[in-house]
Amino acid sequence: MTATIPAVIVIEDGNGRTVIETVDDDVTVIDVGNLAGPPGPPGADGLMAAASDAETVTGAITTKAVTPANVKASRMFVDARNYGVIGSDGVVNAATINAAIAAVDARSGRLISGSILTLPSGDIPISNTLNFWQTQCGLKGAGPDTCLLWTGAAGQPMIDVRDSSRNQFSDMTILGNATNPPLAGIYSETPTIPMTGSNEFCSIERIMFGRHWIQEGVAQYPMQYGVRFGGAAIGNNDQFLIKDCNFNDCTVAGFRMDNEQSIWGTLENCCFNQCAKGISVEGSVTGYNLQFNRSVIVDLDIVDGQTQIFGYFSEQSEKLWQQDSNSTLRIFSGSASLHPPMVGNTYYAESFVAGSSAAGYGLTLIGLKVYDQSATGAKLHLYGSSSDATPADVFIRGCNLPRGNSDAGYVVDAYAAGTPLSIDIQQGSYWRRQVVKSAAASSNFHLPAMKDPLQPTGCVGATVPRWAVTATMTLISGTLYLFGIDLAAGTVVTSLTLLSSTAATAPTNQWFGLFDAAYKSLAFTNDDGATAWAANAHKTLNLTAPVTVPTDGLYYVGVMVAAGGTPQVQSTVTGTSTAALSAKSPNLAPICNAGLTAPPALPFTATAATSNNRMLYAYAT
Repeated sequence: MTATIPAVIVIEDGNGRTVIETVDDDVTVIDVGNLAGPPGPPGADGLMAAASDAETVTGAITTKAVTPANVKASRMFVDARNYGVIGSDGVVNAATINAAIAAVDARSGRLISGSILTLPSGDIPISNTLNFWQTQCGLKGAGPDTCLLWTGAAGQPMIDVRDSSRNQFSDMTILGNATNPPLAGIYSETPTIPMTGSNEFCSIERIMFGRHWIQEGVAQYPMQYGVRFGGAAIGNNDQFLIKDCNFNDCTVAGFRMDNEQSIWGTLENCCFNQCAKGISVEGSVTGYNLQFNRSVIVDLDIVDGQTQIFGYFSEQSEKLWQQDSNSTLRIFSGSASLHPPMVGNTYYAESFVAGSSAAGYGLTLIGLKVYDQSATGAKLHLYGSSSDATPADVFIRGCNLPRGNSDAGYVVDAYAAGTPLSIDIQQGSYWRRQVVKSAAASSNFHLPAMKDPLQPTGCVGATVPRWAVTATMTLISGTLYLFGIDLAAGTVVTSLTLLSSTAATAPTNQWFGLFDAAYKSLAFTNDDGATAWAANAHKTLNLTAPVTVPTDGLYYVGVMVAAGGTPQVQSTVTGTSTAALSAKSPNLAPICNAGLTAPPALPFTATAATSNNRMLYAYAT
């Protein structure tokens, strides 16, 4: 012969294609009848061989009979119809495909073949499970028009994989049954004796599970699970790949992974449509470009391990995620649109962010946008346990997460044993006025206020930006002044600071206080008495007891100085009218009680007399 081409040649048998490899790199035409199985259709006994389309063969071509010595079965595409009828009978079809699996394994040896059985287009009813047991054999359709349709008993898997490796399933539609829904489209089952190995390196690509689009929004061919890796931790399904798949109308979950021995798997470019749960996992998994639509219970049910998602998109689901204390969830980029009225859930997402080990667990959200269309007040719930003392981390950056209509976007529940929950919500995330903690939250819980890099270190809130301080105002001796300050719920305030312009002369009383929006005092500092207050000097006074801010919103810093000559203090630019600060509620700079000396006894409510025309600069730490 005069040409050498790659080892692959194509055998045409009049009933489909079978690709085999020759024993060397020279072209060899194999003159055989049927490769295996029962007699084929007319013409099947006269097989014709041709070189790959990529090459041209000239000169002599040899022929020989096929024998196991001539054929490598390591890369075969075998038409299942060579082993029986594929038609309208579900029992016969299941028997044909199972016979093809057995024949390929018998010819080439289990766990070494890697053969792929091919199925034709059209509906293929099956009423018995297709068993891929102790094999590397796979199953490939002709595209979405190849439809495996379940006609068997409820609760049985359509495809069952046990004690196998490197199985490949692709290019088909797997349809359940509304009357007798199967357990799963593909079930990678726990090995049992004598099958005690693992089902690893499985790939599932370009398969639609569930709905055949006869009528949008109506479940036509449901199943309990699209893909389930089941069972206890005696085997594993490590390093699986599920790619370009669509999961529809799964009554329990689109994808379910039962144990943490199934790890380091990947889901890529998958859509979960109207499943009870989109993804439910108890192991580690990574997702890329995952889309969820109308999840009945939740998109992501994270119970164990580490779940990372790069590109998360959701629309009209009842809940975005629920996460237990032994898991880590990280979402990098995405958007979600909440669907009213969220009938079953108060929260659009929940994370149990207590840690049960020194390693800690938690939640990371970066670049996530949630659109709130819920009429019930959508909220993110972060909570812990009364028995967990190990801190877990919550890190949110560059996100826009809604508060709902109750001013309670982030709800923090009980956390115990003296260890505060560590929450870092960085700038770029819209969360102000969105944090509350329930009555069950531990008293030492704290949430840092939004950090302003232009304020002094430790500042948790200021009356005005520091760069806006361009003027001074003179205090009236013995008069209480209040100035509005925005504080976040959970913020702990321990001290208040003001900045003078000129020195106080012969002071007798100097104290500050923190007040709520109704001018009711929350705490005073001790009276600094006759202590000097120099010009251009910060005066920081500690509250008699730290104050944990109960709710987000408006509070007031109070200042009172009684002196022979009161100091001028730093403020915003001088104005001639008080309208900007007091004409609209709330009044940001009321001038209150006069004739004061020592701090009043608690409880005390200030009485506004007039209004100021500028804002004094003060900050809380």
